[in-house]
Amino acid sequence: YIVFGFFSLFVGEMLQALAVRYTSVANLTLVGNGTVSLFTALWAWAAFKEPLGRLTLPGAALALVGVGVIASHAPGGLNLGGETWRGDALALLRSVIHGGYLLYLGRWLREHMALQVTLYNVGFGALWALPYTFWQGIHFPWGQVPASTWAALVWSIFPTTLFGFV
Repeated sequence: YIVFGFFSLFVGEMLQALAVRYTSVANLTLVGNGTVSLFTALWAWAAFKEPLGRLTLPGAALALVGVGVIASHAPGGLNLGGETWRGDALALLRSVIHGGYLLYLGRWLREHMALQVTLYNVGFGALWALPYTFWQGIHFPWGQVPASTWAALVWSIFPTTLFGFV
């Protein structure tokens, strides 16, 4: 659980937050989340010798080309030599790491209850993030956060996330 929390909530979310500083949300979604399934399949093949179908690699290559074409035409574009390359590379790195994380988490879920895995994963992930949170939180102007933002946070936590996971 400590390892899962580290990779899912600390590494994954930090990479995503860093990536969006340098690229667009569209690129982050396409390059990051759009390639997770590909990297999960490649991890399964590399780590557990799960067979790939004969069309898997050509299909994956075509999908990556498609992601690149779509991202290159999005506002801000996919520009390997331009301003967005850092964010796009971080999003891709997150996708590689997250693919392996999901593969191992899926195997873990075969032996443990989903709610237990989720709670411990989030709990240990939050513990990994505490030092950064305290470091940044000390100087954050909490009094300037509007009430509507606090209400949105409470709404995101309780009726949507908590209810959805339970």
